[in-house]
Amino acid sequence: MNNTDSNKFIELVPGWRSYFWYYLGAAILVPLIIGIVLLWLIHRHRHRIVYRIYENRIVRRGNDKIKPAMIDLLDIGEIRIQQTWIEKRLDSGTIVLVNTGGSGDSLHLLGMYRPGDLEKMIRQSVERERRIQKSREEKVQPKEDPASLSLDNMDYLTGLWQQGLISNEDFEKERKHFEK
Repeated sequence: MNNTDSNKFIELVPGWRSYFWYYLGAAILVPLIIGIVLLWLIHRHRHRIVYRIYENRIVRRGNDKIKPAMIDLLDIGEIRIQQTWIEKRLDSGTIVLVNTGGSGDSLHLLGMYRPGDLEKMIRQSVERERRIQKSREEKVQPKEDPASLSLDNMDYLTGLWQQGLISNEDFEKERKHFEK
């Protein structure tokens, strides 16, 4: 976990398992020297894609071919895991986050190691963020004005007095409570 400007985040890069066939092919070509160059290129490409998971959003920083992207946790509608047969054996895969917000795009977290665990963590974060949002909305709802409550109570008290259900002394005593 990193801490920049008091903004905590987890930084992830695609795992080597998702590039298994590329690494295997490059390793076979190592005796021809071109394999070393290919290993370096594959490694460099893999580390240019960076995912940052913040408390309320997920950001992808990319390279020339992969554009940066961002999705708010509140906008995530569906989370899927895509895996090929070799990725299942190597416990890696792509996590697809479907955006139900304005754009409707999806964010693909490529080559994640143990995608089931990461998917579970993202689901928990989405639920936590929704609970926080719901509690914020409940706090923002307008509360009844104490002055209007005292006026309603005063009207009720006056009605009781006018109907003769309470005495003049009781009315004056209770009225003093509302004047404070």
